Amino acid sequence: MIKRYNCFQKTKSFTKTCLILLATGIGLGSQVIAQKGNLQNWNSIGAKIGLSKKTSLYVGELASFTPSAGYNLNFAQTQLELSHDISKRFSLAGGDMLNYIPSSSRSLRNRVFIKASINERFSRLFKAEHALQVEFHDKNENHYSKRFILINKLSLRKRFSPLQLQPSVSYWLYYNMGGRPIQYYDKTGSPTISQTPDGFHRGRLFVSLNSKLNNTIRVGIYYLIQNEFNLFTQEQRNMNIINQSTGKIERPFKNYNAIGLSLKFVFGKD
Repeated sequence: MIKRYNCFQKTKSFTKTCLILLATGIGLGSQVIAQKGNLQNWNSIGAKIGLSKKTSLYVGELASFTPSAGYNLNFAQTQLELSHDISKRFSLAGGDMLNYIPSSSRSLRNRVFIKASINERFSRLFKAEHALQVEFHDKNENHYSKRFILINKLSLRKRFSPLQLQPSVSYWLYYNMGGRPIQYYDKTGSPTISQTPDGFHRGRLFVSLNSKLNNTIRVGIYYLIQNEFNLFTQEQRNMNIINQSTGKIERPFKNYNAIGLSLKFVFGKD
C-alpha cells in the first residue's frame, strides 16, 4: 500500500512539473508574441497504421503559422515513415519529409531520414527514449546537406486519469554538416577561409501532454522552445557572424517558441 502511494505521489509530482513547465512556457510565449512576434503555432494530423505486430507505417502533415502575422503559413511538412521493432527495446525507422516554404524561392525541400531508438524502462514509473536520427537533404536546402539529431525523451510508463494522460519532456540536439559555405574573417577584417559551418547549432526543448481518448484517437498539446547557438565549434565553423564586406550577419540564429496541437489516429498496435 505504501509503495502504491509513493508511486502515485511521484506520478503526480512529475505531471505537476510538466504542467508547470508547459504553463510557464505558454505564458512566456504570450509575452514573446507581444514583444517580438516570434511565437509560432504548429498543428499536425497523422495516422499510424499497423502492418504487422512489429512493423507500422505513419503518414502525417504538419503546418506552422505565425499568429502575429495574421496566421501566415511558415511551412507545411508531409511525412511518410516506416518503423520496425527489432526487439522490445530497439527499433529502426526511415522515411521521407517534404517541406513547402512559401516565403522561399526554393519553396520545396525534401529530406530522407533514418532513425535508431533505444527504450529504457529505468523505474516502475518512468521510461526514457534515446534516439539518433540522420537526415539527408536535397540541394534546395542550402543551410546544410546532412543533419545528425540526438533525441532524449522522458515520460511516464503508464497513462493515468480518465483522459489517459501521459506527460513527457524531450530535448533534440542538432549537428549540421554541409550546405552553403560562409566566408570567415580574422580580427583585422581580412578574409581567411570559406567553409561550411559544421557543428552543433540547434536545440529544441519539448514539454508535452498527450491524451488517449480511445483505442484509435490520440490528442496532444506541447510547447516548443528552439534556440540556435555555436556549441563546441571552432571559431571558423560558427554561425551568426558579421560579414565584414557588407556588415550583415551571415547565417543568423533563428530562435522562436511554438505552441503545438496534434491529432493522431492509430489503426492496429500503438
